Amino acid sequence: MPRSVERKITRPSSHSRTRPHEICRLDAVLRDLDRQFPGIRFRMIDEQQQIRPHIKFFVDREMRRKLGADVSAAGELLVVAALSGG
Repeated sequence: MPRSVERKITRPSSHSRTRPHEICRLDAVLRDLDRQFPGIRFRMIDEQQQIRPHIKFFVDREMRRKLGADVSAAGELLVVAALSGG
């Protein structure tokens, strides 16, 4: 049976003073995430700095296709990966 897995990722201490109305770019969020979990960004972004075809990003429930997309500090970011195989 399918189940949802959710994990809250905290920002590094350098962003601990981020205000809820501040905006950053999706790329900056992914780089911060990669500092916490080395190698995770490469699983989502290829060598040409493009989002891999099997990865979808949703910011506040709207799909974003560009690394330059705005992400609010108080917003929600969902990463959805397509799985295949047998």
